[in-house]
Amino acid sequence: MSAYSSLTSVHVNSTDELFLASGYSRNVALYDINSGKRLQVFTDMHHGHINVVKFANHSPSIFATSSFDQDVKMWDLRQKPVNPCFTASSSRGNVM
Repeated sequence: MSAYSSLTSVHVNSTDELFLASGYSRNVALYDINSGKRLQVFTDMHHGHINVVKFANHSPSIFATSSFDQDVKMWDLRQKPVNPCFTASSSRGNVM
């Protein structure tokens, strides 16, 4: 299923159609629940490994990533996530 040897986070969107997976890398993989096929890999989303990825509760295309690089970022699948919609930085690594 996942391309990650050390899976850290899996989360399903609000319409139960997609799920995201992240591991000890800077990438996030998007999967189709019905087929189980990987649809896309978003690369280099953070400077450090992503420890948690979560979809928004009511918006099936919005998700957030949290990393020990001290950033939490929000992304929108409708915008082909190249740049985050929002970034918040802290003085420490983030666990979401």
